[in-house]
Amino acid sequence: MKKITKFRIFFNLTFSIIIFLIFFNLIEKDFVLNGNLSLASNLQEKIPMLSVLYPEHRSIAQENYYEIIAEPIYFNVRSPINFDQAEVEIEFDPGDQEVIYLGYAEDQEGWAYKTHTLYNRSLNDISWDKKSDGLNTLWQKKPKFNSLEEFITVGNSLDGVGTYDFELKENFIIHNYQAQPTENIIENCLRGEHKFYTYLKNENLDFTFKIQDINRTEGGDPLIIKIHNPQGKIIYYRFIIDDGYSSNIDPASDPRYISINLPNLKEGVYQVELLANDDIFIREIKTKQQKIVFIDRLYLCDNPEYEDGFVDLKYEATNIQTNARELSFYTPHPTGLQTVNVDQKIIPINERHKWITVKTAPQISKIYSPKNNLKISGRGIFSLEENYYFNPEIISLRSYIDSDDLQYLIARYQVPQTLEENWIKNKVYFNLNNAKIEDGNLKFIISVPDLKKEAEKLKIRHIKVNLINLENKTFSESWQKFLEKAKNNIYNLIEKI
Repeated sequence: MKKITKFRIFFNLTFSIIIFLIFFNLIEKDFVLNGNLSLASNLQEKIPMLSVLYPEHRSIAQENYYEIIAEPIYFNVRSPINFDQAEVEIEFDPGDQEVIYLGYAEDQEGWAYKTHTLYNRSLNDISWDKKSDGLNTLWQKKPKFNSLEEFITVGNSLDGVGTYDFELKENFIIHNYQAQPTENIIENCLRGEHKFYTYLKNENLDFTFKIQDINRTEGGDPLIIKIHNPQGKIIYYRFIIDDGYSSNIDPASDPRYISINLPNLKEGVYQVELLANDDIFIREIKTKQQKIVFIDRLYLCDNPEYEDGFVDLKYEATNIQTNARELSFYTPHPTGLQTVNVDQKIIPINERHKWITVKTAPQISKIYSPKNNLKISGRGIFSLEENYYFNPEIISLRSYIDSDDLQYLIARYQVPQTLEENWIKNKVYFNLNNAKIEDGNLKFIISVPDLKKEAEKLKIRHIKVNLINLENKTFSESWQKFLEKAKNNIYNLIEKI
């Protein structure tokens, strides 16, 4: 009888241990008892809670890394509970890329991601005095502050402060700016979509655009105008219908004049967007504003290529000022082949349908285009007259650009740690309060918006993710104590057999 009883005890105990281990494994996996979840992957082997990079056609698996050939790419992390914070560390070789972003899916409708910078070449190369708190970095042209905390307390009152992915709660102001009664006229012909900044103080936002539709492509050619206030809110929206001709054999339209006059606006920088396809030509801009700079691109079109549609084009050369540190030029037509001058350096544009890229000198660069019919692209601002130039992006920089206006730069960014050869690693920290958990997964994105298809590609070889749940730590600790007590009871039973 004793043997049968001992056998039953042994059998029941063994069965209970197996059930307990399964239960404990599930508890650890799905309830994250210590409030943290730490995962790491070399991307070569699949692990249960951290996916590989996808979609597959945007990356190529090499021996010990992935080469990114198209963007964006994604990876998922199993999220059994809602975490408060994430720390994501990636080992990578940036190749020739300028900027790389890392982000997570937000709990909003549509395609929404909160991103921060994983890598920014222009920030890495700053030679100024540098201070860091482990999350943010402060660069000072002339060292004055001993810590970020000391700087932040007075940052709003200083001149020459630039920010990058950092809220300093400061608006861009042009000191001693005065409105003028005179009207300015930009007579340069611009083709297609353009965006620009302008500045207001004690004046109406006053613009008149002369537009024409050349009707070289099939379909309608509407124009959308949006105006954003200094906080980025859209304060004006207008849809301009097509000219009524939708065939590519129709003639160019007669000029149309679109006027905007908005009173009682606060002082600051306003962004104007003219959204249209390349059939729309902006023939003239009249305005009372004194400061106008275009954002990231210009498409010059005062050229004989368009004389079949517009008989009053001006075939004069164009002079441009820009702070972009890299410029790209493109022309689709033989009449756009020319020699462009950038900072007294000759740039031959001798092929159609090919982007020609050139690095520029520090400070403000000057571009001279003798024939126009040219797309000019670069991360920065462009001015068609010297007296129109101003740099509102100093308050919220997209990349570091050396400027006499800039004395301090504070960024939500850490300079990456150097590993062997070209490999580096960096961490990005996220607050996950509004993260989207879909099918039990937290979705991350790696974005390289200016991915250069002919340049050396981004390579990724290791990802580490730490997820932290601050609120559930007390709950987790109680669960750990309970399980520890349960394990001790089982061990005591085993010793009695």
